[in-house]
Amino acid sequence: VSVSVGPVSVSVSVASAPVCMLQYVSERVVVVLWWVFLGAARGRRTTGFLLGVTSPEWLHLGLAVIVFAGLLWLVSSAQWRRGTDA
Repeated sequence: VSVSVGPVSVSVSVASAPVCMLQYVSERVVVVLWWVFLGAARGRRTTGFLLGVTSPEWLHLGLAVIVFAGLLWLVSSAQWRRGTDA
């Protein structure tokens, strides 16, 4: 990937782009991005493995249960009931 801003041109390989980006963000953002990068790296392999042992319908059902449980957890939290001004 090449980026040009005025007279400055920077070329970065896609594989090292996350590492370059991490030097400009806070530690808390690094933790969040670490989980994003981990999910991106493991997501396809895990999905491929699971598709070999089960059907897509069961994968969708499992994800729906996980998302619904997360939604219930969010709605039942005290901060949700209090509002966003916490």
